[in-house]
Amino acid sequence: MLLLAQLQTNKSPVWHGAYKYGNTERRLKVLEELFAGFVSLPFDDSAAWHYGDIRHRLVTATIIS
Repeated sequence: MLLLAQLQTNKSPVWHGAYKYGNTERRLKVLEELFAGFVSLPFDDSAAWHYGDIRHRLVTATIIS
C-alpha cells in the first residue's frame, strides 16, 4: 500500500494560486479533489526546525536555491 502525504504548509501557496489566477471555483474544486487523495501531516515546531536544517543543507550543497 502506498501512502501519499504532504505537509499542511505546502498547501498554502497552491490555495493562493487558485485565487490569484482566475477561474477560482474550478481551481478550488480541482484542488479539493487532489488533496482528498493525500494525508495531511501537521507542521509543528519540530518539523519547522528540521525543514530549516534540511533546506540549509540543500542550499549550501547547491542542490536547490
